[in-house]
Amino acid sequence: GQFEYWTKTYTLEGTLDDKRWFPYKVPGAAAAIVFPANKDTDTVAVNALAIPFLCRKLRIKPVQVHRRHTLRAEVFVMSPGHPIGLEHGALPRGLSSPQIL
Repeated sequence: GQFEYWTKTYTLEGTLDDKRWFPYKVPGAAAAIVFPANKDTDTVAVNALAIPFLCRKLRIKPVQVHRRHTLRAEVFVMSPGHPIGLEHGALPRGLSSPQIL
C-alpha cells in the first residue's frame, strides 16, 4: 500500500562520551554486525545482543530500507543487577517505569 515503509537491516553504534561513536561488532572484526529487521509493516523483529554493549547512548542506523527510512524500536537495557533507572533500587521521582536509552 501507500504507507508501506520499513527498515530491512540496521547496525548499532554507541558512545560513552558523546564525541566518539563506536560500532557494535565482534571483537577484532573490521565491520559492524548488520542485524535483520522487518520484512513487512506488521511483523515484529527481535534481536538480542550476544556480546554486551556498554554505552551511554545508542544509535540505530538503518542500512537497508523498503521505500523510505522509517523505524520504530524498543530497546530493553540492563545494567549490572538493575534496569536503567533502578540503580538505587527505586525509580527516580516522576517516573512510572525504568528509562530506556
